[in-house]
Amino acid sequence: MLTEDINTEEQSNRASRPMIVILPTGNYACKLSSRNELLTCVAFGTIRADLFIEVAWQNITRAQGQGSDVKAYEATERRILLRVSGHMFSLQYVESPELVRS
Repeated sequence: MLTEDINTEEQSNRASRPMIVILPTGNYACKLSSRNELLTCVAFGTIRADLFIEVAWQNITRAQGQGSDVKAYEATERRILLRVSGHMFSLQYVESPELVRS
């Protein structure tokens, strides 16, 4: 949902297109987290952090408009904190074109 406008299936000019990869971390990555636990993720991408926040915020409001159970509590360059279908997520974004493209 957060990367809907960035990551596309289009293969033309793929090397120059923006990309974002979101990975779970900690207990969430090990599938050991409980429903009431904050699920932490890190996103690596090729775009600036402020642009990522802007696109993510647009996608959050679009999902809310379509009736999805999404509530944002914080959306800053430091992190995005949101609840999706009863699960709390904390997402930190890191700009790293080299890592994403490899």
